[in-house]
Amino acid sequence: RGRRSARVMASILPPSDSADDAALLEPPLPSDAPASSPPEIADPSVLASEPPAAVVASPPHAPISSQTPPLPPQAGLPPSTPPALSPPGTTPPPVAALPIQTDGGEGDIIAAAMFGFGGLALFLVCGCSILRYTRSRSYYPMEPNALLRTCGSFNLTLWPSVIVILVITSAGLAVAYILDPDADQAPTVVAAAAVIAAVAAALIFLRYILEYILEFFDWVTFLCRPAPYIVTIRYEYTYNTNLSQIASTLCSCLNPCNRIFPTVQLFGDKGESRRRALYAMGTWGGGRVVGTDTINFDGPPRPGLRTTTRVYEDHPELKVSTEILEFTFRLPSNALGPSGELLWVDMSVPDRTALVILVHHLEVSRAGKSWYLPAFYKLGVNQHSTTIFEATAKLPQQCSDRERAARAADLVINREHYKWQEYTRATGFTNKAWSANADAMLPSACWFGKTATNDVPLLGFPASLQDNIPINEYFGVQKTLDFTLAAVQAGIAQFAANFFGTDSKDPRMKETWANTEEVTLTWKFTPMAPPLLWAAGPTAEAWQTDAEFSAQILQGVWPDAMEVATEVPRRLRPYLSPGGPGCASTKLPNGKTAAEMVRRKELLVVDLAFMLKYQNLAQAPFVASITALERTAGPEVLKPLGILLMWVDEDGKDVEQWYTPADSPTDWLLAKTYARSGMVNWHEAVVHATNCHLCTEPYVVAMHRCISSQHPIFKLLFPHVKYTILINFQARESLISPGGVFDEVSSLGGPNQAFVLAMADAYANFDPLQEHLPNKLRRKGLMADQGCLPEGSYAYRDFAMPLWGAIHDMVEGTILGYYKTEDDVLADNELGDFLRELETTGFPGGRFKASDFASRARLVELLTTVVFVVSARHAAVNFYQYKQLAYGPNFPLWMNRLPPRFKNTVRSTNEALSYMCTRTASVGQASVVWVLSQYGSQDLMLLQPDGVNARFQELFANGPGLREVIAFRDRLGKIEIDGRVAAQRTTKGSTQKYEVLLPSYVPESIAI
Repeated sequence: RGRRSARVMASILPPSDSADDAALLEPPLPSDAPASSPPEIADPSVLASEPPAAVVASPPHAPISSQTPPLPPQAGLPPSTPPALSPPGTTPPPVAALPIQTDGGEGDIIAAAMFGFGGLALFLVCGCSILRYTRSRSYYPMEPNALLRTCGSFNLTLWPSVIVILVITSAGLAVAYILDPDADQAPTVVAAAAVIAAVAAALIFLRYILEYILEFFDWVTFLCRPAPYIVTIRYEYTYNTNLSQIASTLCSCLNPCNRIFPTVQLFGDKGESRRRALYAMGTWGGGRVVGTDTINFDGPPRPGLRTTTRVYEDHPELKVSTEILEFTFRLPSNALGPSGELLWVDMSVPDRTALVILVHHLEVSRAGKSWYLPAFYKLGVNQHSTTIFEATAKLPQQCSDRERAARAADLVINREHYKWQEYTRATGFTNKAWSANADAMLPSACWFGKTATNDVPLLGFPASLQDNIPINEYFGVQKTLDFTLAAVQAGIAQFAANFFGTDSKDPRMKETWANTEEVTLTWKFTPMAPPLLWAAGPTAEAWQTDAEFSAQILQGVWPDAMEVATEVPRRLRPYLSPGGPGCASTKLPNGKTAAEMVRRKELLVVDLAFMLKYQNLAQAPFVASITALERTAGPEVLKPLGILLMWVDEDGKDVEQWYTPADSPTDWLLAKTYARSGMVNWHEAVVHATNCHLCTEPYVVAMHRCISSQHPIFKLLFPHVKYTILINFQARESLISPGGVFDEVSSLGGPNQAFVLAMADAYANFDPLQEHLPNKLRRKGLMADQGCLPEGSYAYRDFAMPLWGAIHDMVEGTILGYYKTEDDVLADNELGDFLRELETTGFPGGRFKASDFASRARLVELLTTVVFVVSARHAAVNFYQYKQLAYGPNFPLWMNRLPPRFKNTVRSTNEALSYMCTRTASVGQASVVWVLSQYGSQDLMLLQPDGVNARFQELFANGPGLREVIAFRDRLGKIEIDGRVAAQRTTKGSTQKYEVLLPSYVPESIAI
């Protein structure tokens, strides 16, 4: 560059009178360099032929940029040889004007591009900040200092700004290189990029500067005042798991600094603090990480099948781990009145965010005194404010007027989110095929929005209505992933079973199974675990044995289907009484008469004769049955005596057929299969869906509408009703609605909705205490002291009764601890509203009477029943579904043909399969019960390891409630130890142990 500059200078400067000037312009040469040749002069003839050019001489010290540009290289000189200057005192010959060339144009282009990009970057950064400031003013119009909120918003531009700066710098350097490969303008480009980056960085870090300045003034402000209130909030961020909001949710996920900023206000007995926005919450300068909320693998493995937990162990990248944060701030000491007593905290968030903040709890302290406020409450999406009360449980009559007003205001907000949806004729709950049941109805549920047909067409909800579900009823991210994994596995299983599980000689899809080996082969091609019932060789045909048939009635998915006969059933008298067509002598094959068995309490029956009414509405063949069982002294406990099948044939004639173990193996197998088909349809429609799911939801909705979160009954029920509303919504939307799963897999599905009518018929006889365990078992003659099934012979009762006792004692201790007298029950206006809403709206049709539960004893029985149903009862009827229902021929929801009119018509087991479930229904049934039988990876069990997911027990921070929760947990630990020993003796002729009611396997709520 030095030699090139010298050439330029030499070509444009005038002759110098001093040799020193030439020496300044010409760089020194090595001593051994050859002397330069004189420059060649242009041919005079050529110059003469061209018009003269005006040559303007520049002053000796004029700026370089204003002088004549350099000449091109002269011919005859090597490129590296500099031109010689004229001798001192001589005049150089005239030089012709040549075209001007310069690099200045390229520099201007680069500079313009860089400043254009820089202006765009500044516009984006400043625009985002101004927009956030404007939105802050709209969020907090009553607060004069909106900059306090906006300073926390500058970090929202952090990642976009960094990306813009890097893109600008890279693009600028790329343009510079393209326009000038010699990189002559590189310093200019780098300087421009550095200036832009510095300005943007200053804007970004202004947020941090402001934060520290504000914190300093905050500290100085409180330094000279009495001890302030120190407030610590523990929380975590999660995301909206509603699929209809997936776009906004993904945008939030892509910006890790996108946080919402709650506003907090403290209230005391005489005053309240100013509203304070937690501007730094969740940012680098604010909340600190104190833990993670992730999957717990410390608990015992779930029994019977490979759950989603196994998937997460194999693929840890699928685990969702959320940081739990803490943030601490100060409030003036004189804010809450003279006494300084804290009563509650109001918290709100902006209404435009896809993020959700889950508040665990708040801790407030001042001058040695502290308050604890449990929450576990979500804010965001469609729920933007809540009231968090101090942890001490109180009845309304124990509160001050100020507290009662706050509780009432909070319930007004809850009523906006939890609305009633009734299922009566007036709301469209009907079917033209139900002409004789025009007044059919179901328990009410949580309302999700107006649908096409007068609010609700037969339980069907469009998925878009999930937007109306209160955010506190949403599943967490991990539970949503649990469902997704299980559904994907079930979908793959259906595909594989339909296309790879057929006989290799006939690759076409067959409507019925060809043989039992083909059914078993299905699971070879699916990600679902083979059902335990036939996973091993010796048990591959266990479903055909009488021992397995009896064991599944005794401790299966419907474990109290049977009852002890107090007389010979009327329909069975022709077959069990002396001289009947089923007995050639006065005694049964066991050597006893039916009357003698009744007297000795050895005759049990499963009576499903009433289900014959649904045959004409069924979409596939359906048969009613009565099963007679004998109580034995052997290890098998029960033994089948006979099965009566009842149906209407193709000619409209009533048919009854009595089957016994003495019939051919194929006829007897068919009889047991038809009986089990009726049992499983009633189980799914009534025992599981209606009595556990639907009849629980009114309690949840009424609780949120009528009972404050500070009420001891709310604290008692809250852990046991989590996720119930949303799981019921999904069941209505995808399982039991028109066109749902059960229309595809159940004989009672289809356009006539016999499945739903069975649910409505069961609700017609609803009793709030129908699932009261001791009363129900005693009514059926199944208690140990009634003589039929002694201690150790009936696993469901032996495992369920200790759980019932523990729940009953916890509820009783809590109720009696807060309601000192019967008058306290009558004076509780929130409890009164709760019971009245259940009577008028929750259970329409007069099925619930509020006056029946106006005493402490009756209230204890009601709440114990509710907690037992949502925990132990639901676990018993749900989590064995896959093991017993996944193998279609064992418990088929769909039967393919009516029974043969005459015995000995069917000769083989493979031929009997043609009467049983179709392939489509069988695979669909297996897929749905696979999903329903999965334990959630984060479900809270009744008994958890110490310190693991026990946070809901913090709802009671003191008083009788806390004492009873601790005693309940200790008692469950002893039940777990005894239960594991007892489970080793529960096979009773079956292939499986009964472990589903161990406290560590029982979820606290209906979450599946």
